[in-house]
Amino acid sequence: MRDDGTREDCDIRAGSRFLLILAAYFLVHVVLRVTSPAVLDLDESEAVLSFQHLQPGYGTQPPLYFWLQWLMFSVFGINLLALSALKNLLLLCTYVAMFYTARSLIGMRGAIIVAGSLVLFPQIGWESQRDLTHSVLVTCMAALTLWCYVGLLRHPGKMRYALLGLLIGLGLQSKYNFAVFALGLVAASLLVREHRQAVWNRHGWITLAMLLLSFAPHGLWLLDHLDLATSATRAKMHGQDAPYASNVTRGLGNMASATLLFVTPVWIVYGWIYWRYRNEARARLDHPQSRFFLWFYGAVFACVTALVLSGELGSIKGRWMQPMLFL
Repeated sequence: MRDDGTREDCDIRAGSRFLLILAAYFLVHVVLRVTSPAVLDLDESEAVLSFQHLQPGYGTQPPLYFWLQWLMFSVFGINLLALSALKNLLLLCTYVAMFYTARSLIGMRGAIIVAGSLVLFPQIGWESQRDLTHSVLVTCMAALTLWCYVGLLRHPGKMRYALLGLLIGLGLQSKYNFAVFALGLVAASLLVREHRQAVWNRHGWITLAMLLLSFAPHGLWLLDHLDLATSATRAKMHGQDAPYASNVTRGLGNMASATLLFVTPVWIVYGWIYWRYRNEARARLDHPQSRFFLWFYGAVFACVTALVLSGELGSIKGRWMQPMLFL
């Protein structure tokens, strides 16, 4: 019993130190950004121009990032500190959400490894600091939604159902590709019997009601400005005018290459570790959580493939897959 207590205390201290290191890491990034030359990238310039008025929609991008940036500008003023603080706070929340999600599934040491491994994704460890904004937010919302979902499985309650609906509604207002993540989450939850019995009960209406309530302001705006909100995205997704077969072939190839590029070098690192310890490692595909993640990715890639087969998705970028592939 004493040994178990000592192990638990060591794990708690290790987790606390890891979270402090994470906070320091992103604080350093804020300091570096503030002390660097005041050159804004395209998304940051858009945020500066859009913050001046709170609106339910801002054109081709959902409004949540602009709302949050408006809040940061109100606190810190219109400067690099407000821009960098928001992005690094969202990144920190992503790492922390993955830490606590993994801790409840595979323990403290596994949680540290999982959260720390996020830096191995170039889109998260590098591009998110260098250029991305809305993709950073949608990844954060996806991580928070997953954390809430795993918590709901263990401790169901009305507040958790409401929070899940709120997070999904806010996620849809962070970037529209969050809808693919949400569909994957719902589909996997329904296809795993243990999850379906735990989540989809008489309290499920609370999640749906909160989702509709939180999404309603932007949803009503979207109905009136659908062409404005989606025209630029459709043009990027379609890529170039070509026959249907060429668009489908190009889309499937782009999906495969975007997926491979996103998960490199993560798959190399974990592949090497698995190979080295292959005699001790055993896949637990019979476990409900394992089946959940397998069904999640089956549903996600089915959705993306369906869009490709429609002929409307011929060009796929790595950052569009980020809210699905990061976990």
